[in-house]
Amino acid sequence: MRKYKDHAEAWSKWLKTDDERVEFEAQLFYDDVADMVLETMDRLGVSRAELARRMGVKRPQITKILSGEANLTLKSLYKLFRALDVDLEIRPVPGTTAPSQRARRHAVTTSPPS
Repeated sequence: MRKYKDHAEAWSKWLKTDDERVEFEAQLFYDDVADMVLETMDRLGVSRAELARRMGVKRPQITKILSGEANLTLKSLYKLFRALDVDLEIRPVPGTTAPSQRARRHAVTTSPPS
């Protein structure tokens, strides 16, 4: 579990502006994506080095992605999941005004190819 998720509800009370909340929730979303990648890699037995090879990047780039240091584009996200041979589905979900609830919601899912 990522550092922000562990304390999402507590942090949401400290964030005063909408910009702070949006930034925090964006990091939570990014952490959710990184967790899904790590879980998928673990399930498939794919190492960071192997994922880097499949994506045509160096291993440190994979580490940056999984630590939240890289700002992924949709194209990069697609290439990452394609390298894992899984489908990526992004879907909208109804909004909520409670940041802690929004922070826990997963709008991105992965599924193995059929």
